[in-house]
Amino acid sequence: MFWTASNLVLTWAFIPLYYHLSYFENHSSCRLDPSFISSYISSEVAAGRYFGPYSPPLLESLIGPFMTSPLGLVPKPHSSKFRMIQDLSFPRNHPSISSINSFINSDSFPTAWGTFSATRELILSLPPGCVAATFDISAAYRITPVRPSQQNFTCISWKGGVYVDRAACFGLSSSAGVTIFPSLYGLYFPLPRDPITCTAAFIFSFLFCTLVTHSDLFSSFPFYA
Repeated sequence: MFWTASNLVLTWAFIPLYYHLSYFENHSSCRLDPSFISSYISSEVAAGRYFGPYSPPLLESLIGPFMTSPLGLVPKPHSSKFRMIQDLSFPRNHPSISSINSFINSDSFPTAWGTFSATRELILSLPPGCVAATFDISAAYRITPVRPSQQNFTCISWKGGVYVDRAACFGLSSSAGVTIFPSLYGLYFPLPRDPITCTAAFIFSFLFCTLVTHSDLFSSFPFYA
């Protein structure tokens, strides 16, 4: 049985039911590269992580009241590419509508990333005979589904259509916490149970260090090769 924290994305947030449509325009940063957003949405639909597009009245008739959060683009560091963000902290200071993130206690989803200095100290502290392996998780948050009963609150709008987002996204305050734990679980537990096993995480790139005491362990775990 494969354990997953998938259903925890919004479970710890008390989100009252909206009895009216909450539909917001996207941020102006979307104009930086609208073709990228269209291409990204198409790929997410093909992957089964977005459902749609629907007209707002049709979607409301299918799932009831829903809320969209504005899309935006932010540049990736040291790159000319963009990352699409769903601003679930919007609206801010609205008199009657609260954002999705305002209902989530981020302290319930603690996440700490590794640093170069900490990793250096980790490696220097290990005894001779240790080996290391690195893993990279593609699609990061997008591998973690949102509970169906709460997908009303993770909708987006683009070019007149509304899409239901079925996965954790950049912009949801609980995404990092609920994605990293099942990821570590799936990667850590196949590892040999040797006296020393250390882990460092770098935005979904993981470094594992372990002391191998039996040479035949390499044949059982080919990812060490």
